[in-house]
Amino acid sequence: MNDAFRVERLIQRAVSPNTLNVAEGKSALMIAAENDCYETMQVLLDHGASVTQTDKFDNIALHYAALAGHFNAVALLLDHHSPLNVVNSSQCTPLMSAAKAGHAAIIRLLLNNDAEMTWELNDNNESALTLAASTGCPETVELILKSVPRNSRCVGALNVALRQAVKSDSKAAVQMLINHGADVNHSDEDNSEVIFEAVKRGCARMARCLKANGAQIDVFDKEGYTPLMRATKANDVEMVVTLIALGTDLGLRYLLAILCVHFKYLET
Repeated sequence: MNDAFRVERLIQRAVSPNTLNVAEGKSALMIAAENDCYETMQVLLDHGASVTQTDKFDNIALHYAALAGHFNAVALLLDHHSPLNVVNSSQCTPLMSAAKAGHAAIIRLLLNNDAEMTWELNDNNESALTLAASTGCPETVELILKSVPRNSRCVGALNVALRQAVKSDSKAAVQMLINHGADVNHSDEDNSEVIFEAVKRGCARMARCLKANGAQIDVFDKEGYTPLMRATKANDVEMVVTLIALGTDLGLRYLLAILCVHFKYLET
């Protein structure tokens, strides 16, 4: 695939460097960037390949290089003045693509070249921060957090990122987000607090981490379950023991509710 000589011969025979692949709608530069074909990229760029050309999903070559984690390919495109903040049809920039794949070196390179870092969520409830958190990679979360201001306008994005970090079982990322201002007791659109994410995934150490940072554990979700009731229903003994050790309320009301949940579980 990285046959720079052959590519140059084709261009000399009047084949446009911006010809699109019919099946995928990608340009030769996009394919070369995606596969880290550095010499081929150089030939294409030297012969006028466009760094702004988009595929059918509005990706440019920089999206492909960033998502694949090819540092030299990204650097080469930036040297040829590739735009940094192009949004594709999924409302992702190259920076977000790199964050989604957990490529810290690419994120650092893009930010050092003034890639726009916005705390706002797109229509898919995503930002570079939430995508980085979903990988569970503390380094990428830390890099992006440095560009997120500590103010109330960012709390929504921080809270979404916190949930993603809990889902990815990254204690370090969770702690960073909380330290930066994420609300450990916020509820999502289903009126479910963050502690329920840890219970749902059976992650006892995450439940301990959240509690240590002030999470309330005697709360109810939209169906009237507490974390302890959810853990009991899931027959998650470790989580039940953990929640009890963390001091969850074992009053009569809770014990009766737990017994009801347990018997329903046995019936199924």
